[in-house]
Amino acid sequence: MDEKIELLKAIVSNQETQLQQQKEALDNQTRALEMQSVQFERAESINKKSEEIQEKAASIQKFSARLLYVLVPILIVAVLALILR
Repeated sequence: MDEKIELLKAIVSNQETQLQQQKEALDNQTRALEMQSVQFERAESINKKSEEIQEKAASIQKFSARLLYVLVPILIVAVLALILR
């Protein structure tokens, strides 16, 4: 009878140990998931900023192209005017 009680106590102790280990594993997974969530939010923020920079660069490029279409003919006329004097 004492042997069965000791065996049951050992089983209960082992189950408590397993439950504690499972709780720790779940806690670790929860922390890992929280860290992934933060990293995802940072990645989204970086991606948004990158898209804004790309849009600004495209805008500057379009402005520069338009400016060249205006300045190049003016410069050509000015150079020709200086040459023909």
